Amino acid sequence: MVADQNTGHTEENTHDVLKSTQTVIHKALEKLGYPEEVYELLKEPIRFLTVKIPVRMDDGSVKIFTCY
Repeated sequence: MVADQNTGHTEENTHDVLKSTQTVIHKALEKLGYPEEVYELLKEPIRFLTVKIPVRMDDGSVKIFTCY
């Protein structure tokens, strides 16, 4: 597991966000009556954008936040 030393974010945390999003999409598609093939198409992102944003805190320090 790789952790971002500035934010403490790990690849595992990213996976958790993806997994929870997949669950929401799957439940919504089931309720709407879509076939399983639609979920298979939508469950993985085509692209994944990650950016790091430096923010100057009130105490003058700079923290880097990972955003998706």
